Amino acid sequence: MVVTCQENIEVQQELAQKYREEIGRRIWTLAEKNLQLLQGIMVFLAWYQTHWVLGHQLSNLMYVAMSLVTELGLDKEPSSGTRTAPGVLTEITKNQEPQPVRTSDERRCYLGVFWLNSLLRICVKDIVPMPPRPSISNSCSVLEVGMESPWDTYLVQLVKIQLVASTISATLYQDLDRNEAQISHTLFMATSHVERQVQDLGATLHQGSRLQAPLTMSFHMLQVYLYKIGIDERLHEPTDPTLINTSDPSPHALRCSYLLVSCLNAVKAVIENFLLLTSPTILSMPYTYWIQMGHCINMFSRLLVTHSTLWDPNLVTGVHDFTSTLERVAVKIEGAMGEGAGMTPPRYLPSMFNQMRQKLIDICKKVGESSKAMAQGYAETPTAPESFDTGNMMMDEQTEALLFGFLGDGNFL
Repeated sequence: MVVTCQENIEVQQELAQKYREEIGRRIWTLAEKNLQLLQGIMVFLAWYQTHWVLGHQLSNLMYVAMSLVTELGLDKEPSSGTRTAPGVLTEITKNQEPQPVRTSDERRCYLGVFWLNSLLRICVKDIVPMPPRPSISNSCSVLEVGMESPWDTYLVQLVKIQLVASTISATLYQDLDRNEAQISHTLFMATSHVERQVQDLGATLHQGSRLQAPLTMSFHMLQVYLYKIGIDERLHEPTDPTLINTSDPSPHALRCSYLLVSCLNAVKAVIENFLLLTSPTILSMPYTYWIQMGHCINMFSRLLVTHSTLWDPNLVTGVHDFTSTLERVAVKIEGAMGEGAGMTPPRYLPSMFNQMRQKLIDICKKVGESSKAMAQGYAETPTAPESFDTGNMMMDEQTEALLFGFLGDGNFL
């Protein structure tokens, strides 16, 4: 009811508040744990934009869902128990009943929580990850073979995208020591290895016309996650300064440029696929797709304010390109809002979108100022800027607040 009550935003928020209270009552007071409760929390979390104004509870809701997955044993196959598994004394006298085979709904729910967790980690904040256990791949295989619902294939493909994202995280980001002055050039080799996995996955992703755009959007978001490692300025200053030769670009310089241009192209591809969505789809779009858009706008802005001897954003893009892109996004969303207002019953997006155009204008202005200042500052100093921390914006707090105040919540990776 919270998600579908789009004809009255105030009533929608009242229902959302009551549901938040009901979640707390049923979990903490009544100690409930069942699949239906988990499914409700998943839907509530997936359309987080409908109730984020009530107070930020994104991480708490995600952890509650993950906890229920564990309590219900959805992350384990019935035959996966071992003699070395954790246990307490009560299990000695407990009747050992045979475990039933996982139902399709349980598998869908498990995969859905994994997908949500992975996307939030990529786009919003570095929360605790759900490990890509073998049960994830097994659940995907079972749903693919069963074909009980036309949506199962779509869910499985989304999950496969995030499984590769887990590989990228473990390969590139998990052990990245942010205290190091420079990053080893071997990172380029690791990036190339994972890039092949991404390309192989892309060749297998196909859906009907209605679902192809959001699926492709998620795939390009995966590419953004892969290539954004190039924004880390420690890569721009190799351990051997002789590797950089302005008259003859080195392999190091070419690889850095390749990562940055690829990241820019992936960002634009996400936005272009968003612009292909129909108005009814935009009006019903889950929070997970809004944060992909927000993260891409964020990454676009970072590319504009990144300046080094290996990267001048004005050679391939510019603030004017950024501005025109955000203008197209604004026109698309406002068109959907206008179309929704004329429906019977009317359908409205949450109040956060009402001042969207002005917010985007402010973002463009601040990014333009930051980009100009960074370019001027780099030109005036012979040393490289401070190392880029992938957990923080390379611009002032006001710009950051504008960015994640629209299409986001929390600190972007």
